[in-house]
Amino acid sequence: MDQKAGLEKGKEVVAIGKEGEEIEKDEKTMEQKRLERLDVMDVMLRLLDENDREMGAAAKGLFRAAEFLAGRFAAKEAAIKAHHNRKLTYHSIAIHRPPGTDSSEGSQPPVAIILPESGKWEEGQEARISISHDGDYATAVCLAFDPRPKQKDKLKKPGS
Repeated sequence: MDQKAGLEKGKEVVAIGKEGEEIEKDEKTMEQKRLERLDVMDVMLRLLDENDREMGAAAKGLFRAAEFLAGRFAAKEAAIKAHHNRKLTYHSIAIHRPPGTDSSEGSQPPVAIILPESGKWEEGQEARISISHDGDYATAVCLAFDPRPKQKDKLKKPGS
């Protein structure tokens, strides 16, 4: 792996997805609907996997929960946009911190694991994700890679 670029050799970036989410809007929606902690957990159940639900449930206060949810939502939307050739859902994307890091180490960027068509998570494709929170906004960017090895000898110039 090329540490400087953070890309695996032999894989080519084929698409970039970006999404932004207004945290305050999520918080206001929660307040307007007078959502209680159970209702927030219901939303988290629909959008997040078990690991993310545990991290989101640990968030202190409504704004922190909204901030976490907005970041994860933006990350999954960015992954869907980057993998536009796939029919992904929120449940076919898992956002995780790399192994060996815990949730208190915020400096390690999370990764998106994309569920393959086989449906086996252990065969999932890893995609680079960046989630950022700035004031009332959460944004995320995802880099999609072509999982197939390059086959230059099989590619032909159009019209030849």
